[in-house]
Amino acid sequence: MTGKPNRAVFLDRDGVIIEDIGYCSAVDDVHILEGVPEASRKLRKAGFRLLVATNQSGIARGRLTVEGFFDITEHIAAQLAKQDAYLDAVYFCPHHEEHGEPPFGTECKCRKPHPGMLKRGISEWSLEHRECWMVGDSPSDVQAALNAHVKPLAIGFEHDDAPSFGSLAEAANHILERVE
Repeated sequence: MTGKPNRAVFLDRDGVIIEDIGYCSAVDDVHILEGVPEASRKLRKAGFRLLVATNQSGIARGRLTVEGFFDITEHIAAQLAKQDAYLDAVYFCPHHEEHGEPPFGTECKCRKPHPGMLKRGISEWSLEHRECWMVGDSPSDVQAALNAHVKPLAIGFEHDDAPSFGSLAEAANHILERVE
């Protein structure tokens, strides 16, 4: 990444990297979406860090433990690594303001649409926020991107503030057409 700006693509997990089944609560629920490994490789080759930013209210709701989330995360990383696709970091929010008991049943600034996870990634990786993108499959992903001053891209839905695509592969091509 020498000579290139410190940049990243933030990725929502469910619906962007893996099939969105509602609440992914076991390794057996994980299905990497078509085109994700290739898109990931292309983005990394172009000098982008790949950072996952995912709301995981299933933890607050009691459908998944933190340990279970880490098991799933390790499984996803291993499946991608088998195809030479690598994630740099995973940020997650286990909170929900209306569900669960403390410490998870609470309002926080990391849960999208708040920009906490994105701002943390920008800070920890010394990124130029103007050189970052957020690819997500919900309006809260787009709003988190806008709140963090990064460029939003929508997967599978229309949004006035974000171009829409059918897959991460299409979104990655859009990004790569717009960078040096």
